[in-house]
Amino acid sequence: MPFIIDIARQNKVHTLIGGIDAENEVSILFHEQFGFNKVAHIKEAGFKFDRWLDLVFMQLIL
Repeated sequence: MPFIIDIARQNKVHTLIGGIDAENEVSILFHEQFGFNKVAHIKEAGFKFDRWLDLVFMQLIL
């Protein structure tokens, strides 16, 4: 992640967005460690493994 953030800054990217399965707590915590904040929670956004999944968007403003 530090490499991605660094490249984004070098290229004057203003914001990074991550879309994560709401049940994937490890990935959510990983993104939070790098300063990402939860900005949206969309209910039943995708269907996988015979069930509906929620989607969390996380954002890091550079």
